[in-house]
Parts: sequence; C-alpha cells; structure tokens
Amino acid sequence: MPAEEPGQEFRARAQQRRSDQDRTLLAMRQLETALASAAPRREQAWRADVRAALDVLAETAASEARNAELPDSLLSDIARSQPWLRNRTRGLRLHYRQLQDTIASLRDEFSESGDAQVDFADLRQRLSSVLSGLRHQQARESDLIYEAYYDAFGSDIALDAGNPPGWPEADADGRWKTTLASVQARCPGCWAGRGRRCRTGPARRGRPGSR
Repeated sequence: MPAEEPGQEFRARAQQRRSDQDRTLLAMRQLETALASAAPRREQAWRADVRAALDVLAETAASEARNAELPDSLLSDIARSQPWLRNRTRGLRLHYRQLQDTIASLRDEFSESGDAQVDFADLRQRLSSVLSGLRHQQARESDLIYEAYYDAFGSDIALDAGNPPGWPEADADGRWKTTLASVQARCPGCWAGRGRRCRTGPARRGRPGSR
C-alpha cells in the first residue's frame, strides 16, 4: 500500500469543508435573487420567495456549522494539532452561532408578521447584512485553513492540490484551461519547491500582455 502523501488527509478535509461552503454560497445567491426581485404590488409573492430562500439558507448554514463542530472536522483537527490557532477556531464557531441566531430571528419575524405590511427596504438591508457576515465568515475560515496548512507543511494548499490560486477558469471555448502540466510549464519556478511561490507568481504568467 503506497504511503500517504504529506498533507493529503488535510486537503481531503479541506475539500469537504469547501463543499459545505459551496452549498451555503448557493443558498446565499438564491436569497440575493429573491431579495432583488420587485416587491411593490406583488408583496405576497415577494415574501414567499424570500422566506423560501431564507429557509434554505438557514438549513445549509446550520449544516455547515454542525459539520464544523464535529470531532473529526478540519477545524477540530486544527484546534487540536495547532493550539496557537485554537482561539481563532473558537472565534469562527462563535460567529457561526451568532449568524444562525440572526437568521432564526428573521425567520420568526417573517412567520409572525403574517399578512402585515412589510418594510421591504429594511428587510433587504438586514438580510444583506447577514449575507455579508456569512461571506466574511467564509473568508476568515479560508485564511485560517491556508495558514494552518502552510504552517504544518510549508507549502501552498492550493498548489499542492493542483489548483493554483489566481489562474482563470476555462471559458466556453476551453481557453485558459488550467492543468497541472500547463502550470508546471508556465511557471516551473513555483513548482520547484512543491508550492513555494516564486517572485513572479503563477497568476502573472501565461496571460495576455504579460512579460
């Protein structure tokens, strides 16, 4: 049985965590779409769409938070193995609970208001604040995971996973499609140390107008 590559288990857990975040992000986008739709003269339809999207977001965010609390989760592993990051891990979990409480409060408010007139501008502002908080939370968690990996293995988790940061996705014609071979060819210096970033950086090479 071949030996496990250093950091492989960490990257697998990070990918699972990213999948949780992606589900929450999709629910956030659905809520944004509902909030941005016209409200005047179609109040009931607007309320129904927003409430449905908010319910989905509440479920996905709660699932993401529960998974983060599991003993075998990535955040739990970071807190155990890298105690200097424990306070940041605790802070992330606390913020998750606060966001969940806010979402639950807004859902209750929707239920209690019944057919009463709704201040659309106020609700949009308050829910936009929740969405902003969720994005900030995910960014803080991404920073923590990156730093924990770099501290443990001395390399860039995205590069080790074959997904260098800063490179464009393939467009409809397949141009700029990033593969491991193309990255190595365009920026061999970055790969000489398996994740050590060169001064130029992979994001600057191989693009139109670069020198």
